Amino acid sequence: MHPHDSLLPLFCPFPSRINPHVDEADVRSVDWASDAGLVGAPDVARLRAARFAWLSSRAYPTAPVDELVLVSQWNLWLFAHDDACDAAEIGRDPEAMTDLYARLGRALRDETPEATDPPLAHALHELARRIFARARPAWRHRFIEVVENYFAGCLWEARNRRLRRVPSVEEYVRMRRAAGAVQTAIELIEVCERITIDDEMLDHQTVAAMALACNDVVCWTNDLASLPKERAEDNVHNLVVVLRDSRSPRDWPRATAQAMDMLDGRVRDFMALAATVPSFGAERDVELARYIGNLRSWMRGNIDWALESGRYRVASGEHGSALDAPADTPVDPGAPAAIPILSHMRAAEG
Repeated sequence: MHPHDSLLPLFCPFPSRINPHVDEADVRSVDWASDAGLVGAPDVARLRAARFAWLSSRAYPTAPVDELVLVSQWNLWLFAHDDACDAAEIGRDPEAMTDLYARLGRALRDETPEATDPPLAHALHELARRIFARARPAWRHRFIEVVENYFAGCLWEARNRRLRRVPSVEEYVRMRRAAGAVQTAIELIEVCERITIDDEMLDHQTVAAMALACNDVVCWTNDLASLPKERAEDNVHNLVVVLRDSRSPRDWPRATAQAMDMLDGRVRDFMALAATVPSFGAERDVELARYIGNLRSWMRGNIDWALESGRYRVASGEHGSALDAPADTPVDPGAPAAIPILSHMRAAEG
């Protein structure tokens, strides 16, 4: 049984939508990831099984096809990075991660990667150039900032792994917002849905709070979905894990129930904020409504994708839900095996 079955009771009363260009986005984004060296030929079938283009198509349901392909490729880049860093040697080596992020940061800022840089850097450089060609200058600065915050969050995770440190609930909630990369996806709504919006609207207290609530909902939903995989990897960066570690008695069902209650609360926070959105004038309000609609699509679409994706499927089929699966449960992530970034970089330098 799929561990995402435990997500069915989640409160998320938003419409389910999907972009009609999903099949084309799937073919073009997976081909791009393969050509860019993010996955090897044996792993392409597993990448398709994860159905990442369906996540993008549910989160950006009215994006034109080229923009949908672009954001699907961005999501594939993020998942390739996560798979390469979370479970691999480099994910416990903060110094190597710092070096990697220096390389990725230069690529993000349009410096041509060196031959010794890993495929992630070359792919990021090419992808960022295409994204920025569609964006207003101020947006480019916003996007670079949130991507670099993502790198900082991942480096925080690497330090915790080295020390085998479980963060507090409060610290985890704050840092997960960066390490989850969801803010990068939220920023891409403007570009990929071709919404005419500006920083005054995006940075308004109410609108920013709605984006933050959306970020929490998507990240915590993923934590529930990925719990068996992360327990198998001894990964402490999961809301259920930190809740269990901070509570007594330390039992999985209680921690999972608490995580679901927190999710429910953040969805309700979003709905309450939506009722207080200010007016910026008739024309701007139309664009803002489109943006807020995409935040809803992200929250609901992430759940819909989780239920249809093979990314976190329990391989044995013996466990009924994420909270039932023991730590050594085998998983079929439905994604390529981790790219050995650290060994690639050392081989290139040698």
